[in-house]
Amino acid sequence: MSAGRAKVLVEEVLRRLKTGEIAGARQGGTGKREPAVAVYRSLNPALGKRDIVGALPAVQLSEEPREHEALAFQVMKLRDPRFFMFRDEYLLRFPTETGLAAFRRLARDAWVDDVRLQLETTVAPQTLETGALYAKLVQRAYESEAGYRSALAEGPGRAVAPLRTLNWAKVREVEARSALVWDLPEWCDGKRLAQEFWWYSIKNGFQLYCGQGRRLTYVAFADPADAMRFKRNLHGSHWCGKQVLVEKL
Repeated sequence: MSAGRAKVLVEEVLRRLKTGEIAGARQGGTGKREPAVAVYRSLNPALGKRDIVGALPAVQLSEEPREHEALAFQVMKLRDPRFFMFRDEYLLRFPTETGLAAFRRLARDAWVDDVRLQLETTVAPQTLETGALYAKLVQRAYESEAGYRSALAEGPGRAVAPLRTLNWAKVREVEARSALVWDLPEWCDGKRLAQEFWWYSIKNGFQLYCGQGRRLTYVAFADPADAMRFKRNLHGSHWCGKQVLVEKL
């Protein structure tokens, strides 16, 4: 290599270091680094961000401020895209890889439900696709049964926003207003359910699954408080000889 060529290469490396264009850095097309996503496995479907943060020893001892970059993450339950059933995994999205690394350091001695809190930072593309498809379908289901059926027919590869960049807060708002109900009577569709329980703000409802003597219904509410009251009052009750089970999303 000539001295002139070597000089050009050195100058280019220095330029990249100054501008942050370092090889291997995860950047999008706009030059911004993509958020980092990790997986947390748990059999408990009722966990939220507060439970995870509260398990960190440094937070329990008030050694870390709540605005620490390690705590600036969002949580999404990984659910089956079609039937919305919990898959025993949580997805945690951090603004940066640095925030994820900082969280892992804080979580070294953390335990949740008597199990060590461990994150899997290598996330399979299929997991990200499943989460993104679920986010799309649950939002469509909240709008209408027709919207859900249409999105389901499109399949996973069409018009699905990347999980790393979609609006997780909007998905959570929909989940707060949604419930799954097992074993309603066959004659009780969404319209009839809204008539039977007129004091709840039931927006729509429709069947997700029917087979082997079981029936699964999705129910959307205009008011998240009504969704919670519906679960508390109806879960475990008996209707037409069957026990009705209600799960909040």
